[in-house]
Amino acid sequence: AVAVHGRTRQQFYEGKADWSIIADVKQAVKVPVFGNGDIFTVADGLRMLEQTGCDGLMIGRGADGNPWLFTALAAALRGEPLPQPPSLKERLAQAAEHLEMLIAYKNEVVAVKEMRRHISAYLKGMPHAAEFRGRFHKVDTQEQFSELLAEYSECAHRYYETEKHFASGIV
Repeated sequence: AVAVHGRTRQQFYEGKADWSIIADVKQAVKVPVFGNGDIFTVADGLRMLEQTGCDGLMIGRGADGNPWLFTALAAALRGEPLPQPPSLKERLAQAAEHLEMLIAYKNEVVAVKEMRRHISAYLKGMPHAAEFRGRFHKVDTQEQFSELLAEYSECAHRYYETEKHFASGIV
């Protein structure tokens, strides 16, 4: 198999991936082709499969802070209803577990530094995310991270408890 990313090295993470390159490779080779680039939603993944004819998907940055994308894509490909988006509680629990796995794989110092980037993705689009992102980027230990995660949870829940936002179902 071969994986093709529809973006050049010079583009790095800028610009839009050129999926026509993936389609061209798919037509040119007899081995399975996996498409990669700009897959952030279920719709993106389905569109890539349709537009390129690729045999499968590779997802990188699109899953950062959103590991639920894989489950949703699998459901869509099976023709099943999409699962509900994760609640705030589920997002924060997954972020905490992510840090635990990083610590087990690396060490606390390295893991907490890496998690500073990942937490930004988990909080993307959430209330007060900008304020807390800056604070998360200053933590040095798992304990500090956990304490700040709990503080963020309280703050976000207060936000969602207002009548205006409670109906969103995210809590």
